[in-house]
Amino acid sequence: LLAHSLSEKGVAVVLLERGHMAMGSTAASTALLQYDIDLALHELVDRMGEKRAVRAYELSLRALNDLIEIDPKLDGDTELTKRPSLRLARTKKDAAFLEKEYEARSRSGFDVELWDATRITKNLPFAWPAVLETTPSATADPYRLTHALLHSAADNGALLFDKAGEARIERRPRSVVVHTKRGPKITARKIVIACGYEAVDHLPIKVVSLSSTYALVTEPLPDENFWYKNSSFWTTGDPYYYGRTTPDN
Repeated sequence: LLAHSLSEKGVAVVLLERGHMAMGSTAASTALLQYDIDLALHELVDRMGEKRAVRAYELSLRALNDLIEIDPKLDGDTELTKRPSLRLARTKKDAAFLEKEYEARSRSGFDVELWDATRITKNLPFAWPAVLETTPSATADPYRLTHALLHSAADNGALLFDKAGEARIERRPRSVVVHTKRGPKITARKIVIACGYEAVDHLPIKVVSLSSTYALVTEPLPDENFWYKNSSFWTTGDPYYYGRTTPDN
């Protein structure tokens, strides 16, 4: 996304990938495109005040809408599909959590709906104490979407190199030099480290502990509509469970 955006604005861009493009945490992504931040809005309000918390959510929503707007201009089928997102309360206590979140987002003008028991029973094949519906939301094939963005960046003059191996960063007063494992060096005014969770290796303090999770995929199923608008869903709790349908069911 950064290579696409900067090259489109005429900035000279070199993108280095240690392994293969769009692999790693990209290919393993949930592929749920939501404006939700890890902390619910009402939790963020308690931490940083209403004005700044709402601004963070507004910027995240804008980023999602920008991506939805970019997608039709890209070559290839990224499987980006707009659909609602459902947050499912795992316990009655979590239902109160979703009610509080509904009030916070409604007050700030976000498009959310809190389902009652009747609506849950009517629209879903599974029962939950509460459901929060959020729009806009989308899903995509993260591998295809990334490659479509890379092709667009290359068309705009970006230079892309994968299998570059580990890189050593030399910081200078007005520039940075990236020394690649294979030998070539790149001198630039700015470097952006955009490697998912592996970015923690470049931070001076420990901000996260990593553990493994997993994903399952079924064989194609005969149904075309599994539940309400084939919404993506995720549960309260940590870690959360999530699910989505794919174009081939």
